[in-house]
Amino acid sequence: MQAGHDLLRADHPDHFLQGDVYENVPCVTLTEGGAEIAPRRVMLISNSCDVDPTNRRDMPIDVTVAPVLRLERYRQMLLENGAQERAANDAIRSIKSQEKSNVVYLPAGGRLAEDMVALLDQVQSMPFDVFNADAPPRQAVLTQRGFWLLLLKLSVHFLRPHEGVGRDATPEQTPL
Repeated sequence: MQAGHDLLRADHPDHFLQGDVYENVPCVTLTEGGAEIAPRRVMLISNSCDVDPTNRRDMPIDVTVAPVLRLERYRQMLLENGAQERAANDAIRSIKSQEKSNVVYLPAGGRLAEDMVALLDQVQSMPFDVFNADAPPRQAVLTQRGFWLLLLKLSVHFLRPHEGVGRDATPEQTPL
C-alpha cells in the first residue's frame, strides 16, 4: 500500500466519526509516581453510532480513544528506549507502510501539519461528557479509504485473526 495517499481530510458535516482526530482531550497517563491528566491529541476509536449525541441511551456512554503522537516524537521514543538509529529508521519505514499492527500511520493532512501515529496499544475510555466537555477541535477526518484501513488495523491488532490457535480443539489436543 502506498502509505498516506487519500487517508485524511480536514472536515466532514457529521460530528464524531470513528477515526476522527481531535486535540485537547483530557487523557490519563500512568507514571511511577501516580496518574496525570493532561490534554492530548487522540483518535476516536468508538464507533460513530455510539458517539452520536442524538441517539437515545438508557445509560451514559464511554468513548474509547487512542493517543496520537507526532511521528518524529515516536521515533525519539524508540531511540530513548534503546533502539539503534538504524532500527528506529526501519521501524518508521514499516509504520509508513502500515506494516505495524499496533499503530496507525496518519500522514500530514486535514489540519495535521505533520505525520502522526495513533497508538492502538494505548487506548483508553472516558465518559462521553468528559470527551466532549470543551468541544475538542477536530483536526482530521478519515476518508473512506482511511476508514477501511482503520477497520483492518483494529481487526488485526485486537482480534488477531491469524493467531494460529485452534479454538475448537479439545483440551487433549491443545498442549498447555
